[in-house]
Amino acid sequence: MDELFLKTAEGIKPIEKSIVEKYSLSRGMTSPFTNMLIVDKNGNAVREEKKEELPTSIPIKEEITQMFTTAEILDIAQGADSY
Repeated sequence: MDELFLKTAEGIKPIEKSIVEKYSLSRGMTSPFTNMLIVDKNGNAVREEKKEELPTSIPIKEEITQMFTTAEILDIAQGADSY
């Protein structure tokens, strides 16, 4: 794991390894505490992209068994029966 630093107006400040590990920080992110850019020792902030595989299809459940009309919904809400 590389050393990480915060990029501030005064230059770069080191981040403790325990903080980097605890919060899974990497260069290119912003600090959760100060909202400053996290860089490496050279000031580079390019973030390595992690490719995540997205599911190709999303299962859809078709469980609509009964449809109500507007009048029926109003009757149910009022506790009345129109029949």
